[in-house]
Amino acid sequence: MVRGPAVPEGFSYAVVVKVDGCPLPAQVAERITEAYVDDSVHLPALVHLRFSDPHDRVLSTASIKIGAALEVAVQSSRPGPPEPLITATVTALEREIDARGQYTIVRGLDHRHKLQGATKVTSFTDQKVSDIATTVARAAGLTCKASSIGPIYPHVLQDGRSDWDFLCRLAADHGAVIAMEGTTLTFGQPTKAATAAGGPTEIDVADQVIHLRSTVTASGQVQDTEVHGWDPKAKQAVVGRAPAASTSAQLSQSPATLGRSGGTQLLSAPGLVSQAQAEARAKAEMAARAGGFAELDARLRGNPALHAGTAITLKGAGAAFDGMYALTAARHTFDAVNGYVTDVTVAAASERSGYGVVSAGNGAAATEHPAHRGLLPAIVTDLNDPEKHGRVRVKFPTLDDAEQSWWARVMQTGAGAKRGGVVLPEVNDEVLVAFADGDAQSPYVLGGLYNGKDQPLTGWPQTLNSRGQVIRRSFTSRTGMFIEMFEDEGGATLTIATKNSDQRLILTQSPQGGIELASTGPIDIKADGAIAIESKQKLSLAGMDVAIKANAGLTMEATGAAKLTGSTVAVEAQATATVKGNASAELSSSGQTVVRGSIVRIN
Repeated sequence: MVRGPAVPEGFSYAVVVKVDGCPLPAQVAERITEAYVDDSVHLPALVHLRFSDPHDRVLSTASIKIGAALEVAVQSSRPGPPEPLITATVTALEREIDARGQYTIVRGLDHRHKLQGATKVTSFTDQKVSDIATTVARAAGLTCKASSIGPIYPHVLQDGRSDWDFLCRLAADHGAVIAMEGTTLTFGQPTKAATAAGGPTEIDVADQVIHLRSTVTASGQVQDTEVHGWDPKAKQAVVGRAPAASTSAQLSQSPATLGRSGGTQLLSAPGLVSQAQAEARAKAEMAARAGGFAELDARLRGNPALHAGTAITLKGAGAAFDGMYALTAARHTFDAVNGYVTDVTVAAASERSGYGVVSAGNGAAATEHPAHRGLLPAIVTDLNDPEKHGRVRVKFPTLDDAEQSWWARVMQTGAGAKRGGVVLPEVNDEVLVAFADGDAQSPYVLGGLYNGKDQPLTGWPQTLNSRGQVIRRSFTSRTGMFIEMFEDEGGATLTIATKNSDQRLILTQSPQGGIELASTGPIDIKADGAIAIESKQKLSLAGMDVAIKANAGLTMEATGAAKLTGSTVAVEAQATATVKGNASAELSSSGQTVVRGSIVRIN
C-alpha cells in the first residue's frame, strides 16, 4: 500500500480503497504503486489506481470489473475514520507490460459520467434551468440537489447533445457549476472564496506548500459586461449589464480595480428575449472573465480536506497573493516517490485538469453554445402561434423526428410596417432553418424547400428551355391559384389564374401585345365611377345574346357610317320615336312597306 510521509504535524496518510463496499484484500492493497484522484468543477472526477500485477490476479482477487462501485478515501494516522476523496464507478481496465514489469490499471469516474453517454433531442417548457437540471439528472438515474437559478424559460431545446454537454452549457450561461456530493448531483452557484474557514483549509506556505505559483493580472479584465438580446414583441433590444466582480478569489486587488481601464465587454445574444435572461447571461459572462484575475497552482503536502469547490485561505505567499480562493481543481496523488501530495488549481472557467486532456474536449468546450452555425432542413409542425405573430414550430428530422422547436419567426419579402409579403408555410412543408448566433433556442425560417415528393405545379422540366435558360417563374397557392411569368423566344406572358385556369388573365409581352381575360363562368365588371373602354383599332363585342342597358340616357355615335343589322330589327320607344336625316332620309323595303299610325302625315 502506498503511504505518505509524516507531515510536520506528525501524521501520515494511506489510501483506502473499497470495491462494491468491500475493502481491497490486503494482498491486493499492498500492490498499489500509484493512486490519484483528479477532481474538477468542469468534469467528472477521475480515480486512477495502478497495481503491480505480474501474475494477473488483481482483478479476480478483488472482484474488480467495469461497473463496480469504487470508493477511495484517505486514512490518517490521527484518530478518526477515513476521509473520502471520491465515490465512483469503474469505467476502464488497462494492462501494461514493459521492461519494468506487468501492471493492471483501474480507472473510474464519479457519477457525473452517467450524463456523458447518449445524445438526446428533447425539450423543456416553462422551467428554470435548475428545474431542467433536476429533470435531466433524474432521467439519468441520479439524485439531484439544485439551487433555484435563472428566470423561467418558455422553451429550451436539448438539441442532439449529451446530458453533460447540455447541462454544462446551461450552467455556463448562468454562472452555475455541476458537482457531486457523494452520490448526489448538485447544480448551483460556485463556492464563494469569502466563505473560507480556518482549520485544514487554511494553507500556510511555510509548512504546507511544496511549490507554488500565484498570479494576479489585469490582462483581459474589463470594467463591466453588456449582453444584448432582442425582444421581437417590443421590437427592441434587451440589455443585461454586470459590473466586474468575481467570487473565485478575494485578495487585496479585485477585478473592479484591475478592470477600470479595460472598457466594456459587449456580447451579442439574439436568442435572449427578456431583461431577466440578458442579466443572467451578463453576470455569468462577467464572472467567467473576472475569474481570471487571480490564478493559483500549488503542490501541497497531502490534504484530504481539499476538493474542487473548496474555499481556502492562503497565508505567507506575499501581500498581493495572500487571501481567500475557491479551488477549481484538486488532485490527490499517492506514489512511492512523493508519498501523498495534493495539487490545487484556481483558474478561470476553462478546463486544465489532466483528465481534461485525456477526455479530448469534454471540458471547456462543453460549456460553449450548440454549434448550429449552419442551416438545418426542418418540417413545419404547427402554425397556431399563440401570440398571433405569424410564427411556426418545426421539427428537425436530422436530429429527432418528434421534438419540436420553439416558435420560429418566418422571413418575409419586404416585411415592414403594413407592407411586404405574407407567405406562411403549411404544416408538413419542408423549410430551411437558421439559428441566431448558432443558438438552437432561437430558430428562424428562411424559406420553403421543394423535394422529391413536393414538386412545383408545372414541374421542373417546364422551367428551363433547351439552352438552359429559366423560362417559367411562378407562385402557386394551396388551392391551385397561381401567378406565372413565362419568357421564351416565342413570346412572354404574365398569367394570373385560378385552379385549372378556369378563370385567367393573360398579359402578353410582344410587339403586338395582348390581354386575354377568360372564365368558364360569368365575368362581372363593376365600378362606382365611370368605365371607359377605348381602342385605336377595331373594337368587337360578341356573345350569344348581347344586351346593352342604360338606366338613364343612351348615346351611340359613329363618325363614319353606322349600321344595325339583324334577321329582324325592332326599334321601339315607350314615348316618341324620331328618325331624322340632316341631309336626306330614305325608308325602303324590297317587299311590302307598311307605315301605320292613328294619323300618318307625310310632308
